[in-house]
Amino acid sequence: MLLVSRAARSYDVLMLELRLSATAAVVLVSTSLLSSPLAAGERQLNAVWRGAWVVSRIAAHSNCDGRYTNNQVNGDLVSGHGRQLFERGELGRVKRINLNRRNIEVFIDVVEPLLVEYQDGPFDLYEEISCKIELRIPRPPGNDVAFHAAIAAALLRHTSPSAAEASPEWNQRRRDPYPEGHEETLAEYEAWQAEQYNLAVQAALDESISTAARLMGRIENDTEYLAGFGAGIDHARREYFSDDCDTLLSMTRYGFVHNAPDGSSSGFEDGYEDGQLLFFHLERSAHLGDCFLVPLPGSPGR
Repeated sequence: MLLVSRAARSYDVLMLELRLSATAAVVLVSTSLLSSPLAAGERQLNAVWRGAWVVSRIAAHSNCDGRYTNNQVNGDLVSGHGRQLFERGELGRVKRINLNRRNIEVFIDVVEPLLVEYQDGPFDLYEEISCKIELRIPRPPGNDVAFHAAIAAALLRHTSPSAAEASPEWNQRRRDPYPEGHEETLAEYEAWQAEQYNLAVQAALDESISTAARLMGRIENDTEYLAGFGAGIDHARREYFSDDCDTLLSMTRYGFVHNAPDGSSSGFEDGYEDGQLLFFHLERSAHLGDCFLVPLPGSPGR
């Protein structure tokens, strides 16, 4: 018994030593990473460039989709495949810099948005979108001075937006103005959207009312069917029924109507399904009646 106790204590001590060794290894690796030349160089670059206002000395592309679009820099040449080309002289702000063994990766938020056109129904509409650029500059040999020089060859650094805009290298691009009558178009568009929504509500309401009427017209005077019909309604009442209008418009019987208990007769199964369906459409139509939007100024009939 004494030997067993000593063995258990020895095992506990061994496991504790192993855990302490593992923790020490993690700390050692983390410390070595933080103190590596790459990490130190990245911190030094970010200390100078992060948050800086810059004017580009090269052209670059962006997809303008909320993500940073990669552009591989090779001297004065840039290889990028974004949908929007920004000419040299574009105003931006540095978000951060990553440094690895191959590249200096500079992440830039383009300051001035773009105005893009899109269509919804019969309306030509416009929205502002923001764009992001990533420059991958080949990491030059040497130290931090060489890294800064490589970035400075692609970006002219400034401490404020006014200083950047005073630069002769700024291309002076501004967002295109909204077309004349845009506010009136937006008002008409909002009225049209409300009309389309009301039409969708009415279509869903008509569908549920007609389906409920059809179900009531086919109720069978059969004991098994009526028993299943009542059980189906009782089951449906215990189901969660959302009163959210968008949910009501998109919901169907699937997920709401369930099979009858195993071993039920065919008559009971038919009634069980019809009872659930009738409750579903009656409940849906009752809630849909509250989903109509108040007609907006400019909508038909106003």
